[in-house]
Formats: sequence, structure tokens, C-alpha cells
Amino acid sequence: MRDPPVPTSLQATKINHIERREPKDFLMIEDLELTYVEAPPTAEKYNYLRQTIGWGGYADLADVARGLQATLFCVSVYQAGEIVAMGRVVGDGVLVFYIQDVIVLPEYQKRGIGTQIMNRIMAYIDAHAVHNTYVGLMSAIGKEAFYDKFGFTRRPTDNLGCGMTLVVGCLRRV
Repeated sequence: MRDPPVPTSLQATKINHIERREPKDFLMIEDLELTYVEAPPTAEKYNYLRQTIGWGGYADLADVARGLQATLFCVSVYQAGEIVAMGRVVGDGVLVFYIQDVIVLPEYQKRGIGTQIMNRIMAYIDAHAVHNTYVGLMSAIGKEAFYDKFGFTRRPTDNLGCGMTLVVGCLRRV
């Protein structure tokens, strides 16, 4: 199956996935019609995705909406009007890009949807990046191999330290 062309403007693209796997996978998709939209979902749909996969939602939907508005690029995926996946890019738009919230509902995983999202994200970054642009992400546990195929480096390495995070509200004062 060929990947659809990456839309260059804000638009929706309908894709009909017909995928056949070896019987051992027990995953058959027959005419799964998905719509890929290059725009963030609503705050409610964003929270729904996060809560469904166990990341938790945010209490104030106005905060979520403000955060989503600051997104540089986003791909939201719908089936029959219901959100099933998304991925977005945040950053300064030139020197630093951070891939965030790549989420595919469990029942839609292993069907190429995450790959479609990442292909579109990487095309966006490629179109806007300059020499030595930094692209970062944090992989969920067990999903590292998915990002390996896009050229990401697992850390730490001999030259790069560990990635680190801090959740505001859990600040420690030294």
C-alpha cells in the first residue's frame, strides 16, 4: 500500500485502509475509512485520547485549548467523526521541534496509523527545519522501536546524556 501524498495546506484527507496481515497477527482491516486532518482536535477530544491511553487529562479545558492553539503542526485522525489518533509538533518553528502527543487508541494500533502521522510530521519538520535543527521526543515505554525507524537516537549514548523531564506542580526547591 502506498502512502498518500502529504497535504501542503490545512485540509482533510480521506484514506481507505485495506490491510492484510499474516494469520498469526489476527488483525484484519477491511475498508477502515480514516480521515486525516491537519489541525488539532478540540480540547475535549484531546483529553479523551490522553485519558483513554492512561496519560490522564487536564482539568481546565481552556488551558488545553490554549496549549493546542500554540501547536506548530498537528495531525488528527478520525473514523466516522470520532477521534482515533493524533500527533503534534511544538517548538520555535525553525531551530527546535518537539514531537508531542503521538497517540493511537489501542484498538487502532498496529495498522499503520502512527506511521502515517509520523510521516506527515516529519514532512512538516523537513519543510521548515534548517541545518542542525534539533528534533526531540519522549517515547512511551516499549514504543522506542517505532521511533527508531524515523532515525531517532535512543539516549543516553556516549555523547548524549539522558533525556529529562519536569512536571510543573511537582517542583522541588533546592
